[in-house]
Amino acid sequence: AYGTLYGYGFARVQSSDPKASYYDASGQFTGQLILGSNGLPIRDNNQKILGNIQPDWTGGFSNTFSFKGFSLTALVDAKIGGSMYDEGTANARWTGQYAETAIGREEGVIGKGVNAVTTTNPDGSTTVKFSPNSTIASANAYVGYNNPRTYHEAAIFDASYVKLREVALGYQIPNFLVKKIGLQTARFAIVGRNVAMLFKNHPHQDPEIDSNGANRQGFGYGELPSARSVGFNLNLGF
Repeated sequence: AYGTLYGYGFARVQSSDPKASYYDASGQFTGQLILGSNGLPIRDNNQKILGNIQPDWTGGFSNTFSFKGFSLTALVDAKIGGSMYDEGTANARWTGQYAETAIGREEGVIGKGVNAVTTTNPDGSTTVKFSPNSTIASANAYVGYNNPRTYHEAAIFDASYVKLREVALGYQIPNFLVKKIGLQTARFAIVGRNVAMLFKNHPHQDPEIDSNGANRQGFGYGELPSARSVGFNLNLGF
């Protein structure tokens, strides 16, 4: 399908395929990361669908409040759903540039996920049992699993956002004043663009960014976010 992101991800507990390497019939640990005996995530050697850049929906609304000669207009827009491959954020984590990578630098890290223990039954079949991970791994080794070149899933983020795109505060100057200087109407407004991020799931980056324009939608590598700006409008009627 258009916009599908494929790549290598982490091994996770499965509940739908009995032939899967890490199958849990009980469904108790479904979706959790599989960690090895060293406490580090195990890579799934099969490429899989990691997400899709297309959003579930996009929309927005604008409203204007007026009182006497003043008006306040606000425009909110949103993109909900869809994924992005943000190699910039993943690389920053991999190289220890974000605060969260400092956790456990001295004492180590107990990764979130489960350990899988495989036993061979008398009939030759195997049984996999899962238990919450309790193995301490070095923070340096654990952070290394954010390398987006090897673990593509580490660079997949939710691209949803809700933005206060524009706010305009205007004032209609009374006609009896403007007519004194030969005008029919005059209106002044202060306009702000890209005013605020109201919601996003991405921990660091503006999800609206993309690399190299429209031809690489859904890909990011440290691009600057949309700039906030303030402008002035003066509309004169003669």
